[in-house]
Amino acid sequence: MNTLADEIKEKYGALPDGHKCGVSVNVADNPGSEIIRVADSDGYSIIVIGNKGYTTLERMILGSTALKVVNQAKCSVLLYRHQ
Repeated sequence: MNTLADEIKEKYGALPDGHKCGVSVNVADNPGSEIIRVADSDGYSIIVIGNKGYTTLERMILGSTALKVVNQAKCSVLLYRHQ
């Protein structure tokens, strides 16, 4: 994620006033809720999150952090699918 953030900054330059680019840390218990909490409290305008591409059955059994963030975040969410 740090590399991706650096590439975005290099390609597009400085972010407009009031915008931030940050990288979240791993959270053991409830990462979806923590991502949403940080985005809300720090005023992020977009969340970029990876998706492993689980099947419907896998999502039902394991849950999906990305799905929770997409459904509950107040800001825009960009879902990045790993190849």
